[in-house]
Amino acid sequence: METKEPDPVTLRMLSVPHLKTFLRPYPINLLKHRLHFRGRSCYALPTILISGLLMWLLLSHVDLITRFMSVKSLSLLQRFRDCDVRRRLPSCIIIGTPKSGTKALIEFIGAHPNVEIAQGEAKFFNRNDNYYKGYEHYLKKMPLSCANQITVEKSPEYFYSRVAPYRIYKMNHSIKLIIIVKDPVQRAISDYIHRRIMFPGRRETNFTFEELVYDNVTKNVRSQYLPVVRSIYYRYMLNWLTYFAPHQIHVADGNKLIVEPEEELSKVQDFLGLERLITQDSFVYNSTKGYYCLWTRESTHCLAPCKGHKNHSISTELVDKLNTYFKPYNELFFNIINKRLSWS
Repeated sequence: METKEPDPVTLRMLSVPHLKTFLRPYPINLLKHRLHFRGRSCYALPTILISGLLMWLLLSHVDLITRFMSVKSLSLLQRFRDCDVRRRLPSCIIIGTPKSGTKALIEFIGAHPNVEIAQGEAKFFNRNDNYYKGYEHYLKKMPLSCANQITVEKSPEYFYSRVAPYRIYKMNHSIKLIIIVKDPVQRAISDYIHRRIMFPGRRETNFTFEELVYDNVTKNVRSQYLPVVRSIYYRYMLNWLTYFAPHQIHVADGNKLIVEPEEELSKVQDFLGLERLITQDSFVYNSTKGYYCLWTRESTHCLAPCKGHKNHSISTELVDKLNTYFKPYNELFFNIINKRLSWS
């Protein structure tokens, strides 16, 4: 029976472990066979041997190479060597809160070699139009990861959703959740700025924060104003504790993440069962931007210009009134999570 000569594509896919088996039926033809690519050609056997040798050298000296590469570059090498690469459902979700540092948190923890983060916001569990597309749709939004890595997704709007806790529990009842919160007064102001910039048609465009948050006639805080409503954390936390045990939820301090990111990241790494590889040396302060950026051997990574808006100033009198308004709600929140935060 005549043996069919292998095509160029098959030859290019060969690696060293397969050569002995593959060469046996073609001791002569392979020596004469030439590979063709973009109008150029070369003999197949020397090309395969050299390519295989280079790949073997590369994979057998991973530890040495890592000294000159970032941790994320290392993960690419590991995948080719001993990793079952595929998209996996997240084992941790950052569920909130908006305007509290969720973007910074996921970017920082994503620098860990045993973490892969989803890009953007999936908005899967809080939106019916996405949820009813099924888990296959959700899985497509997840990154490629190894079996020993943690996939993390971030969608801050989950925190306010009535249905998200149940839906996430249904997917994985043992999942880990992270909530990052900041001083409710600062969060409300940041929310106002965000709405003013991103949604020109809303009333934030025509009114100041002071006008929207405080009624000068009744001398009361406008409790129905959405940035105020969403800064009363305990109301929403109760819904999550209906489905998840307290040890499954880590509450990060958004105010402390700004000034001492290494401390907050150490707590997150402990919560996820990770080695503390993101340390104080992983951050560098950017005086122009006014916050810390992530530093690697390759570059310094800062958040996009649209992130980290500086809060505009408001009167001390109004700040005091808002602090007084939020204080009892903050105490309820601290009692629920069984700890106090820096802005308490």
